[in-house]
Amino acid sequence: MGVKGLGLILAGAVLLLFSAWPLYLMGQELFLERKVRQQADIDRIYVNFLELGKVEILGRGVPIPVTRISVRNRVEAAGESREPLSYVDYYRYMENAASETVRYTREYTWENQVIRIEDETAPGELSSDSRSRSPLRITINQNDWSVSDPVEVRPYFLDENRYHGYFGMLTVRHRDRDQLVLVQRISEIGDFHVPSLAWRVLSIAADGQVREDRFEYGERADDPIRVKYIQQSSASPISFGYRSNMLHVWPSLWFPVLYPWATGGLGLLLLAAGGTVRWAARRNNKSARHKQ
Repeated sequence: MGVKGLGLILAGAVLLLFSAWPLYLMGQELFLERKVRQQADIDRIYVNFLELGKVEILGRGVPIPVTRISVRNRVEAAGESREPLSYVDYYRYMENAASETVRYTREYTWENQVIRIEDETAPGELSSDSRSRSPLRITINQNDWSVSDPVEVRPYFLDENRYHGYFGMLTVRHRDRDQLVLVQRISEIGDFHVPSLAWRVLSIAADGQVREDRFEYGERADDPIRVKYIQQSSASPISFGYRSNMLHVWPSLWFPVLYPWATGGLGLLLLAAGGTVRWAARRNNKSARHKQ
């Protein structure tokens, strides 16, 4: 009688131990996600989508116009500078530019702060597959915050696809302040070796103060909001989590459905069943002894 339920308890304990580590990592990611969400509201800025000069954020999947931020686009070649009126106008200019390079400038204005992003690409007929390499020249209120590391430019696009995987801009609302945040990947183009990935974050306050934060992949968890900045800005070639990538793997029936969710749940059920059997057996033993 004394061994009743022990088999169930042992089986449940083995399944729980087998499932504990991935379940812990998943729980840790969910906890850090909630912590970051409580720390700040973070939205990616989308510009020039189908219409030049348009600024939006996504609110629950629906584009919301942003009035506090304005954007202007300029192209320059052979000493001539102009503001394209449409995508068609931009493509025509790129095809006919009499110069070896064309400089594209995107100028943001936010809270009287002026941020310029510039790149240089070769003119010619463009397609969605066109690619070019160029350093990003970043100036904030005419102060140069550029680095020499080049990014991959998609010159066909004037929206966020232009620097996809390398650069993005965010609005960040803390409880006591608002910020404009620029996220730039500064690791080698085409380098998908995860430990060598690196970024820098430029945080701009409403009074014009700028703070730069540089870190590598292994340092991302030192401040979890760094990970959220990278996720929201799409300034990375891969998706990853705060301390692990447990919630960023391709799901299948085996993982995470059967393991660790089903194995962990079954382990809990077997522990509960084994405990119930043990409790019932002890109760029956006590009743039998009283009757004697």
